[in-house]
Amino acid sequence: MRVLRLREGDAVELFDGRGTTAQGEIEFQGSQALVRLTETRKAPPPQPRVHVAAALPKGTRAKDMVNQLGQLGADQLTPLLTEHSVTDPRAGKLGQLERVAIESAKQCGRAYLMRVCPPQSFKDVLAQPHGLCLFADTAQPATPGGVGDAIAKQIAEAKDVLILIGPEGGWSDEERRMANDAGAVAWSLGPHTLRVETAAAAAVAVARYLTRIC
Repeated sequence: MRVLRLREGDAVELFDGRGTTAQGEIEFQGSQALVRLTETRKAPPPQPRVHVAAALPKGTRAKDMVNQLGQLGADQLTPLLTEHSVTDPRAGKLGQLERVAIESAKQCGRAYLMRVCPPQSFKDVLAQPHGLCLFADTAQPATPGGVGDAIAKQIAEAKDVLILIGPEGGWSDEERRMANDAGAVAWSLGPHTLRVETAAAAAVAVARYLTRIC
């Protein structure tokens, strides 16, 4: 009524972030704007479920990362506390990131909202139940063809994928050992050192692509 200047009868789309979308038309009742629903749909949840646990970058780059992950189809983001982490987001910051996730979902038209979780330690994230765990590591050599094909097949067949993205200072030797002991699959995203938000977005894009073609 005040910002978008929509009129009575204009079509709008609603979503609840849990898979339900609805088409409707605006109706004005006094000072209120209501939506009369004309059609509702329930979208199936995306497969596999993609959970990104990443050390957040500083400043506005964290918002950029949430925006990109939301558009690319990540289901959950957990800020990861590691030995070399530079940020430990508090409630106020998490609230900002949640709002970015909502705006990202509106922009790209996804039916399921990406969940932004409270920060967790690397140890606690590894201890949670998960299917395929991918450990993105710049120290990992470029993945040769045979190994790369095996990882692609694992991603395509997984019901849920946990992607671990470290801080700009890199993983510690102890964290690499912990990931290996937990059965994580070391994964190289290429020969270049990527920023945290770029690595997270690239990993989700590759995972979603492989589930479509394999």
